[in-house]
Order: sequence, then structure tokens, then C-alpha cells
Amino acid sequence: TTRIRRGMAHLEASTGAAQLSRYHLEAGIAACHCLAPNFAATDWPQILTLYDLLVALDPSPVIALNRAIALAQVQGPAAGLAALAAMPRRPLARYHLFHAVAGQLHLDAGHPAEAAAALARALELAPLPAERDFLVRQLASATVQTAA
Repeated sequence: TTRIRRGMAHLEASTGAAQLSRYHLEAGIAACHCLAPNFAATDWPQILTLYDLLVALDPSPVIALNRAIALAQVQGPAAGLAALAAMPRRPLARYHLFHAVAGQLHLDAGHPAEAAAALARALELAPLPAERDFLVRQLASATVQTAA
């Protein structure tokens, strides 16, 4: 679309900057997502590289969580779970998306009981009805897999 082309032009123009900023990296990550024709075609290795640079500039818990997602897409759910385990728990203990990501990675890794526990916690913390609806469906999937 026109807005994506305009954004890409601005991103390219900014590459001449003397210093790489978090805004360059965030724009690069957004560009990777925008340019992918579908989820499967997303350039996850490039996104992971950009998150590696971003976490070096800003080691915030949310950026680290997003990096763990990209890592899981590149190296598999076990790598993503290891990245989550290495993160300090306290800053994200009440962040529903941390638990939702852990739940999904446990599902992907074939750990339905762990997935169900994480998704149940995410559901307790989720503030929006649409998020809760999604988490209810994910939790049902984990519960079915646990019973099997």
C-alpha cells in the first residue's frame, strides 16, 4: 500500500544516520513483518538479528520477550523457552503476554500441561475481552492435549 511504500522510503532515508537508534531497529522489524506475504514467509532470522541489536540498546523485559519469540521462530520452541527461563521473572510476572507466549511455546514443544498452566495465568491477567477469548481457545487446546 501507499503507506508501507512511504514508510519504507523513510526507513531507507534514515539509514544514512550517524548512529543506529532503537527507532531504526523497530522500523526494520516492522518492515520485515509488513513485507512478508504471510506468516510462514516472514524473515525471522533478520527479525532476530534486529532484536539482538535492539536488546543491546534497550534490554527492557518486553523487548527481551519479543526477542524470545523471534528466537523460537528461528531455532524452535525449546530455544524460546530457554530464553524465557533466562529472563528475570519479576518485571513480567503480571504481564499476560509473557504467560501467553510461554503457553504457546510449551504447546509448540509438546508440553500441554505446562502450556495449560501458563495459558491459565495469562487468562487471569488479560485485560481485553478479545485477548481472553483467544486465550480460552488456546487453553482448551492445551487441555485437550493434556487429556490425550
